[in-house]
Amino acid sequence: MVHITGPSDVGMLGALVAYNLKLPVVASWHTNIHEFAARRLMKTLSFVPPGLRGNRGIVGRNAGRFGSHANIATLSERTVLVLSLRYYRLGHVLLAPNLELVQLLQQGAGRPTFLMQRGVDTELFSPERRDRTGTELVIGYVGRLSPEKNVRALRDVEQALLAAGIENFRFVIVGDGHEREWLQANIQQWNSPVFSEATLWRGPMPTWTSSLSRPTPILMETSFWSHWRPAFPLL
Repeated sequence: MVHITGPSDVGMLGALVAYNLKLPVVASWHTNIHEFAARRLMKTLSFVPPGLRGNRGIVGRNAGRFGSHANIATLSERTVLVLSLRYYRLGHVLLAPNLELVQLLQQGAGRPTFLMQRGVDTELFSPERRDRTGTELVIGYVGRLSPEKNVRALRDVEQALLAAGIENFRFVIVGDGHEREWLQANIQQWNSPVFSEATLWRGPMPTWTSSLSRPTPILMETSFWSHWRPAFPLL
């Protein structure tokens, strides 16, 4: 059996390998790439009048509906959704992170689709492991530091906290990626001696994930396209 995710280079390669070896394919949906593509296109076409460009796509919530709301955003979103569903037809069985997407894949791809559920290791993520002694507000982020994760929102949070007169805080960032240099250049806390430095953790699994639960009371979800519900207070 071969497990593939989205229509990336690795996902397509996995589907090709499975086809050549005549192996069954399980395909899991993790990101609403149609909504992501529409938002990126809207940003690129910022010079286009809003009525023609569109403010945000609607296909993610109303798959296949279009009607009088058609504009560049919804047209692009619908097109990418159709192509994505065609890709997911390569799977013999599909997995999705919430019931809305389970229904979307069942109807759009015509394949048996099951809900992916995440469990929490209550021993690994136990409050007994908490070792915080300070009083600062700790905001955690786990994931790739990449554009589709909208990690630049971390800078917006920092600016909002500073504007509100809140200085006793720090970030714990678990992950790495292309946006790291931008974050280092734009998050004051990263290099300023006035604040605790942002922590970039690159330890092995599962140590790095359990470490986040120890000092971090708030976990920040920056992505517009995430469908998981973590076991932490969510910002």
